[in-house]
Amino acid sequence: MKEVLNEIIVIIVPIIGTIISGVITYLGTKIKDNLEEKHQNELIDKIIKSTVKYINQVYENLRNEEKLNKAKEISTTRLNNKGISLDEIELTILIESFVGDEK
Repeated sequence: MKEVLNEIIVIIVPIIGTIISGVITYLGTKIKDNLEEKHQNELIDKIIKSTVKYINQVYENLRNEEKLNKAKEISTTRLNNKGISLDEIELTILIESFVGDEK
């Protein structure tokens, strides 16, 4: 009986170790991905906010639509330089949202 239990333990322990290792690796990857996404979102927010402030200071004589287009142009360039791409709708929403927050 003891021998059978020993053999079962010898077989089960490596399997349990492999499962635990897999779970830890999966969790670590998920945590890393979430942190990277959070960092990217913070970077996008920072770029959009600083661009809108810049546009409002430098191009204060432009109409609102012209300011929006200039903000899109500059933000897109800055984001692309960081390897980030946003579609035009998402970019417009972020810019308009920040402009609304400033008022």
